[in-house]
Amino acid sequence: ETTSLIKILKEFGLWELPVSGEIPSVFIKSYPVDLNEVQDVSIKKRVFLHSLLPQALFVRQEVLHRREKFESILNKIDCSSEILDFGSGLEYENQCSWTDFLVEEDVNFIQQLCKVYRTTSPEVLLERVDAIPVSIILAQGALESSWGSSRFSREGNSIFGMWTWKTAGLVPSRREDGKTPKVKASETGLEAVRSY
Repeated sequence: ETTSLIKILKEFGLWELPVSGEIPSVFIKSYPVDLNEVQDVSIKKRVFLHSLLPQALFVRQEVLHRREKFESILNKIDCSSEILDFGSGLEYENQCSWTDFLVEEDVNFIQQLCKVYRTTSPEVLLERVDAIPVSIILAQGALESSWGSSRFSREGNSIFGMWTWKTAGLVPSRREDGKTPKVKASETGLEAVRSY
């Protein structure tokens, strides 16, 4: 219920955000089902933004850490980026054997990045493994979820309106017959921010 979430935000210092300093890492599992019934729009906006902010900051730091680690690993590889590919490991003429430069942990990290970001190109990975500005996360979340009060947000933690064809999701009520896309559901708000 929204009043309980407001109480939590106040208790942890997230209702009145500090001008400077740290934002407490308080993560909500989901937005209250009655958030769409809040009549005072300024309260609804505050509840949404002040509960999404800690999650957005946390995930942004995770991504920046991942990028820093990736750049550190790239610096260990003594190959020209034009011939560097993190693909199947098959060596072609002029292709670098990048795994020779790395310990198993680093190789596994790169392979996981390639899987998550769906590319084997180091240049594309550098573009994709980058943090989205917090302002964009908050703005798109507000827009796509109607300040956390949309059906998709309330029923499936779908804060960003991401579509899916493979994973669990919510079927839009006005989906065309014969179409298969769903709105991606997440277990928690934090998981939704990570997916975004």
